[in-house]
Amino acid sequence: MAGWMAAWWLTVAVPLAVTALLPLVLIPVLGIGSPTAAAAPYAQPVIFLFMGGFFIAAAMQRWQLHRRVALAVVAWTGTSPRRLVAGFMLACALLSMWMSNTAATLMMMPIGMAVLSLLARPGPEGHGDIAGLGVALMLGIAYAGSIGGVATLIGTPPNAVLAGFADELLDVDVSFARWMSIGLPLSALMLAGCWALLCFGIYRLPGHPLARAAKVIHEEQAKLGRWHRAERVTALVFAMAAVAWIFRAPKQIGGFTIPGIQTLLPQIGDATIAIA
Repeated sequence: MAGWMAAWWLTVAVPLAVTALLPLVLIPVLGIGSPTAAAAPYAQPVIFLFMGGFFIAAAMQRWQLHRRVALAVVAWTGTSPRRLVAGFMLACALLSMWMSNTAATLMMMPIGMAVLSLLARPGPEGHGDIAGLGVALMLGIAYAGSIGGVATLIGTPPNAVLAGFADELLDVDVSFARWMSIGLPLSALMLAGCWALLCFGIYRLPGHPLARAAKVIHEEQAKLGRWHRAERVTALVFAMAAVAWIFRAPKQIGGFTIPGIQTLLPQIGDATIAIA
């Protein structure tokens, strides 16, 4: 390992910082030590888990993958005022599970504003339909950003801080899958409750479709064009990381056990997966 790092440092085959992080991956993978031992000279392992999440989020934003996913979710849910709010909230929550809550919200706001501005123009679908939709949509996006961040360990910094304290003070390993088993159902319940309160309790939005909203969404999807190679690679890396985080440890379902990555690599941790 030392020879490998020395060769990369001398030849600058990859950025120097990448070479410096090799022990975080190689020590657990080769069974030399635990992720905690490998990360000790750098920082807490949870910091590197969060760093890996930021890397994936940055790649998604760089290649507009997050925008494509969001528009697909909104188009799938429908274009009635109620469904629009549901679609934007669901898309924002899904994005904020894996990237900054603020970034997810800022990305969804302009799309929502474009839909609202088109609906506000004179026509059969005038101000009456969007009087409550505008406020409900903007509030829904803002709330969904925070709600989605609860679902995963990398969704928002306080989650990682709690996991770090639990490991250090209580000797409790809060893995990605363990957090998600509690955070995801809780997030889904809060998201559904927030949507119902906005659409039925406070603003009482109508349920008929709005053709103009569909036009805006389809125009935004057309601007993205076809999938290109960088998007596919980013989506593949994201999917592989998510699956590896969820199935790091063996899963017991009734009398059946699904082998985890730790069956082959017992020292591997969530931080190792994130950096790899």
